[in-house]
Amino acid sequence: MIHIDSEGQGPNLILLHGWGMNSGIWEKLVPSLTPYFQLHRVDLPGYGFSQPCTPMAWDAMMEQLAARLPCGHLLGWSLGGLMAQQIAQRYPHQVLSLITVASSAHFVQSPSWPGMKEEVLKLFAKGLESDYRKTLERFLAIQTLGAPDARADIAQIKKSLNQRPLPSLQILHQGLLWLESVDLRRVIPEIACPWLQVYGALDAIVPKDSMHAHQVISSAQQVMIDKASHAPFISHSQQFIGEILNFLEVA
Repeated sequence: MIHIDSEGQGPNLILLHGWGMNSGIWEKLVPSLTPYFQLHRVDLPGYGFSQPCTPMAWDAMMEQLAARLPCGHLLGWSLGGLMAQQIAQRYPHQVLSLITVASSAHFVQSPSWPGMKEEVLKLFAKGLESDYRKTLERFLAIQTLGAPDARADIAQIKKSLNQRPLPSLQILHQGLLWLESVDLRRVIPEIACPWLQVYGALDAIVPKDSMHAHQVISSAQQVMIDKASHAPFISHSQQFIGEILNFLEVA
């Protein structure tokens, strides 16, 4: 079963978190967004209070996840943004608008595409086997690298993460495999709904060069948040909220 926390009033705004996290990561945004939206904070399959999908293959999980989500505005961060793009492409009747945060159509670097080096993902996979918690903490550090209040941001993310059960090794390995292998670049032009892409200028996972690469294959609006890394909704929450409200014509 997929766990969803719903609160607030107004149009539906569905939030999908990233790899290794859970829906507690959105806690800082709740007071500012619930006056305008009914928020649906989703624990992705196998994360937080959600049970893993069976089977755990990408296509099967997309189908099961989409079946549980209400129609509305869909916001996804990092791996959650990859999933949100796929849902918007495959189930357009469910998605009024799309917001992707520090996310990409393909996360791995190639000569013609900015992204993470494949070796970095493989190191994370290896690290999970030797020291589960230390590897997650290293990933948290990368997410806040260069942000003005990185220590406070890490503390906030850790607090959110510890509110709910940690994902299993199997789930984490599967997520890394998806980040390495899922490539939506060919289907991105099929996304027809309004789309906002939010980037952090200091992001080491989805580098700022991704803006131009995605501009070539999509018609999305784009916003770069200066001095933000991979979690701009934590490090620059008020600016981030303002961008979301402006995009959805609520502010």
